[in-house]
Parts: sequence; structure tokens; C-alpha cells
Amino acid sequence: MDFVHRTFQDYLGAKAAVEDRDFGMLVRNAHDDTWHDVIRMAVGHARVGERAELLRALMDKAQAANGRERSQLVVLVAGCLEHAPELYPDVRSQVEDFTSQLLPPKDFAAASELATVGEPVLDLLPDPAGLDAYEAASTIVTAWEVGGPRALDIISRFREDTRPLVVNTLIAGWDRFDLAEYTDAVLAHAALSDQFLMMETADHLEQFDRLPHATKVNLRGNHGLPDSIKQRRTLEGLVLDQNQTLTDLTPLTRLDRLSDLSLSKCTRVRDLSPLSDLPLSALSLSRIPDYLSLAWIYELGALSKLSLNYAAPIQRLADLPTTGNLSSLTLWSEACHISLNGIDRWPDLKHLSISGGTRSRQLHHLPAVPSLTSLQLMRTQVEPELLLRHDSLRLLRLTQCSFAVSLEPLRDLYSLKVLEVGFSETPVDLSPLAHLDQLVIEVYGGGPVTGAETIPPERIRFL
Repeated sequence: MDFVHRTFQDYLGAKAAVEDRDFGMLVRNAHDDTWHDVIRMAVGHARVGERAELLRALMDKAQAANGRERSQLVVLVAGCLEHAPELYPDVRSQVEDFTSQLLPPKDFAAASELATVGEPVLDLLPDPAGLDAYEAASTIVTAWEVGGPRALDIISRFREDTRPLVVNTLIAGWDRFDLAEYTDAVLAHAALSDQFLMMETADHLEQFDRLPHATKVNLRGNHGLPDSIKQRRTLEGLVLDQNQTLTDLTPLTRLDRLSDLSLSKCTRVRDLSPLSDLPLSALSLSRIPDYLSLAWIYELGALSKLSLNYAAPIQRLADLPTTGNLSSLTLWSEACHISLNGIDRWPDLKHLSISGGTRSRQLHHLPAVPSLTSLQLMRTQVEPELLLRHDSLRLLRLTQCSFAVSLEPLRDLYSLKVLEVGFSETPVDLSPLAHLDQLVIEVYGGGPVTGAETIPPERIRFL
């Protein structure tokens, strides 16, 4: 009865506001969500001209607002369309253009802002059809940040999307809901064969048995090597992270399809040589004991991707006993003693990630790698002029970097398609890149950024 009473009150309030043409009162209170039903009903009661006047006033109020209030008002305006049986075409077009600023959300920052509105936004989230990967993933994030059964129903509509960004976002939402319910509604139907399924608890491992199509796993924590992992003979990718109980890697040798392996913070591993019996094409070793030798790595004839982040007992890349032709190489901060001398051994190297100023300077003084299309620099001062020699670059990722000079020289990297900037140590001005129509800029992890307003919205994303 209270619900009926409140609804009737809202109806009377909306009717009175329209009859008195007191739209100012409605607009003044539009920031208060207890007035939203009244406003929507008023839109339905109003005549066509009055309806246009009210919607335009609401849009003006939203334009002047910021943060959650702005998102709340955009959602309110979008919801009003359902209550407008007749509307001037130009007003409808104006409302649709206006609400497209946030709906569908274009990136994760917009998704989080939209989610602050709460459950009302769920009614306005789009179906998957026609969304690009970022819009689809951001719609999923909005839903799982709101949470609840209705949100899970929305997310389940995306479960057959095979795009990597979307699948990874579906996986990331697992812990936001009851694990078993999410497994049934989403992951049991998702394309898990090419993306890593993140697991941290015994409850995750219990659900893993119900996901036989999961062939890549990221297992975090002191689980040793669980039977469910050792017995998954179809496993192709495995990350073992923060596993202090793992000592012997021999049981991995039964996984005869395992081609992608990462060990991180597994500090009690005694010997890496059992890995020589695996068909590894990608290997990542991070924060493991310094004494662990890489002498066995020459037996990995198919190895094409290597990442090191530990004090491996070699001094330069020329000492690395690989027989394969690497296409991707990553040297992080804890492998900072390894010189880039010898990088020319791999003429087909396409991706390089390096950390620290010393290694960045080495790269600038060595012959350019002709096939390099992707470069990540981390924890260094960026000197754009020195990057121009890598004229085949399509992706440039700058992480935890500082910027003392303008990015303007990057205009001359004609092949560059994507610039990623994250966790910047100093302000970075993006405005010199505003007119590069072919360039998409992605900003992640916070950090001071200026000039973003000069970049067309379709060319910049905040992740």
C-alpha cells in the first residue's frame, strides 16, 4: 500500500507541476532521485511543446553539473524518452545526441561514473549488438559495479562475445557475484579457450571443474599444483603467481599442450630445467630465486616470447642460450643488469618492453630493430625525438614515465596507430597529437594528463 500511495502522490505532483507549468521546480529538484518518478511522469503528462521545454531545461542542468550528478541527470533524461509518446523530431535527436555522451559508456572511467547512479542505469544499458569492444566491455563493467540479479542478467547477454577485451571483462566480473551463479549464467558459455581464467581461492578451483573449456589459467596463491590443474591435459596456458608452496616443477611435464607459462613470486622453486620438456613458445619468469639457471632454455626450440624480471645469471642478451628466433622480449626492472647487447640476434623481433633509463639509452645507441612494431618503455624519461628511428612502430606504450619535452616529434612516426600512457610520473600534454587522425590514445592508471580535451572523443579512452 505504501508503494501505491507513493506512486499516486508522484502522479498528483507531476500532474500539478504540468498544469501550473512549474517546470522550474522540477528542474531545481532533478538532482534528487526521489523526484525522478515525478519528473518522468511530468514528461508523460506534458503537451509536446511543454515536454520539449522540460527536457531542454534538464539537459542544460546536466551540462552544468559534474561527476555523479551529471551522470544521474543524463540517465534521467534518457529514461524520460520512454514517457514521451510524442516529441518534436529535433528534440528527440537532441536528447539522443546528448545521452550518447554516456550511453553506451565508451571506456571504463565512464562506466564507473555511470555506475554511481545505481540500479536505474541498468534499464538503459544496451544489448551487445552494434557495440564495439570497448563499449561492450564498459557496459559489462557498469553492470557489475552496480551488482545484483538484474546486473547479472545484463552481463549474461554478452557471454557469447569472443572479442578478447570483452571475454577478459567477463572473467573479471566473476568475483562480483556468487561464483556458482556467475559460472552457470556467464562463464559456462563464455569463450574461455583463448583468455586466462583468474583463480585465487579453493572456491574458484571448485568451479574450475565445471569449466572444461577453460584452457588457460591464472592461479594466484599458495595452492602448490592442484590436481585439477595437473589433470587438465588440455591446458595450454598457465600463470602461477605468489605460490610459496611450489617447489618442484616436474608435475608440469605431463601437460603436453602447455605452450605458455608464467612463474611469478614462486620463491621456493628449486630448478627450472624440468620446463625443457614442455612445448613452450612463451615463457615469463618474474621474482623467482636469483640462482636459477637459464642454461636449459636452449632446448626450447619453439620459444618466441620471453619475459624476464629476476636477477638471472647472465649479463647481456648475447649470453642468453636461446635457439629460437624471438618475436617478443621483455626485460623488467629486476633484470636491469642484463645489457641489450646481442639484441640483433633476433631480426624478427616485433615487440620489446624495457624498464629503466639505462636500458632506454642503450636502445638508442644500438642499431634500430627493423621489424619492431610494438615498444613499451617503463620508468624512464621519454625523449620522443629518439624514438623516430623506430619508424615501423604501430604501438607505443609509456608506463610510469616522466616527460620533460613535448610529444610533438611523435607526429613523424607515420605508422603509429596506438599510444598508451599510464601511471605517468610527470604531467603529459597530449595536445600536440590532436590532429593525428590515425592515432588512438589510451590513458590508464591515473597520472597527470593535459590536453585531453583537444583529442576527439572517438580517439581517446580512459581505462
